[in-house]
Amino acid sequence: MARSMTPLEIVESQRAAFLAADAGLVVAPERLRMNAERGEVLIMPASAAATGHFGVKILTGFPGNPARGLPANQAVVVLGDLESGAVRAILDGTWITAARTGATAALALDVAGPREIQTLAIMGSGPVADWAIRCCVAVRQPAEVRIWSRAREHAGALATRVRRHVPPNVRISVVADAIDAAAGAEAIVTATQAARPLLSAADVASAAHVSAMGGAEPAWEIQAELLDRAVLITDSPAAWREASDIAQARGRAGRDPLLLGALCRDSSALSAVKGTRPTVFRGVGVAFQDLYLAIAALERRLQSPS
Repeated sequence: MARSMTPLEIVESQRAAFLAADAGLVVAPERLRMNAERGEVLIMPASAAATGHFGVKILTGFPGNPARGLPANQAVVVLGDLESGAVRAILDGTWITAARTGATAALALDVAGPREIQTLAIMGSGPVADWAIRCCVAVRQPAEVRIWSRAREHAGALATRVRRHVPPNVRISVVADAIDAAAGAEAIVTATQAARPLLSAADVASAAHVSAMGGAEPAWEIQAELLDRAVLITDSPAAWREASDIAQARGRAGRDPLLLGALCRDSSALSAVKGTRPTVFRGVGVAFQDLYLAIAALERRLQSPS
């Protein structure tokens, strides 16, 4: 899948998913969550009648895995036919999760962020950060990508990996501090397991865009002051129930955050505030994202079976 699809094609699979969700064309029941001894197991179903497919992702989240040389998140996606119920494919859900999450960070930048950026800042060094760089560079042309990770050697390894996937004129640098990475950056992606804020309102420029794709309870990656100052965007109403920072920001504001699908259709709601307040997309992940990337990957595989 990674070899057969370009980053831009992955971004477009996510645009199609969010547009379908905005039009009411997808069904995505609330995920089933089961606690495990050292992590959790999630079951995430979705269907889209217009595609003729349903999908079920089984996702595990074990935060201690990286210390054991394993991914924190592992998954499988089962793609089936809505007419017969037959299974059409079993796909690598670990790759799908990372690629669609990184692509959604880029989609949010494309929809809500500045049209031109000089600096893209990445917090994190895992697969989501990797795909976020590839996909953000596909929708924008930054002059510099700054990478920060709590483990500097991991940030260096990511810089080496993505060097093969970005234009040679893009400078890639590893920085020692998250705040230094964000300083003056027009686009920021956070993709960490942090349970404490990485960025405050003072760290983010007024015209910048932040795609916050990671974090964990109780404090997540973004300070409450930044969420309150920014135009807050989420992937679905389910995010209001699943993430305490979104729920609390929603309560303080007294209104719902904007939805990414609605902005994909019509972003005019942002025209009055662009350049005066940051935009923050806070994603928690929705099953229809996995479904649409799985369908796109299968279709590409059928077109190029070799």
